[in-house]
Amino acid sequence: MKLDFVFVGEGTPREGNGRGRHGDGYTAIRDAEDAASEGPPVARIQARIASAYVSETRLRIDFYRRLALADTLPALKQIESDLRDRFGKFSEEVRALLLVTEIRIRAEQKGILSVETESSRLKCQRHSGQRDDWVMHGTRFPRLTATQPLLRLKEVITFLNNLPTP
Repeated sequence: MKLDFVFVGEGTPREGNGRGRHGDGYTAIRDAEDAASEGPPVARIQARIASAYVSETRLRIDFYRRLALADTLPALKQIESDLRDRFGKFSEEVRALLLVTEIRIRAEQKGILSVETESSRLKCQRHSGQRDDWVMHGTRFPRLTATQPLLRLKEVITFLNNLPTP
């Protein structure tokens, strides 16, 4: 999963969007067209369990392990409940981590191999065995419209919910 508006770990996000990495004229023109069709910029958010929320390292690692092993929505809801009962209200960072985990679970259930965002494009690759089997609307990738990171994550979840189950 590669969501360009979410980063994981401690520290600050790396700046830049990867444009200007090619020197040929065609790519420069395509990058300029892409930049013009992107829409408003989206803030970035960190998806993590902050030490201020769960101060004991062992417990944080345990929750990360449980999130990584969660393969159903009821299992994720149980982890959410455990976090809320033990540590109180979620920060935006924890909420983002839970939403990213939900995206992973829903993608697996829908037969999606990878979920990526590239500016406003949502790129979901099917696990069909075929190369470049992307979920498309006509000839285009689906577009995301939300400008807030948590709303954008929820928008991805809504998109995945609307896909047919294989």
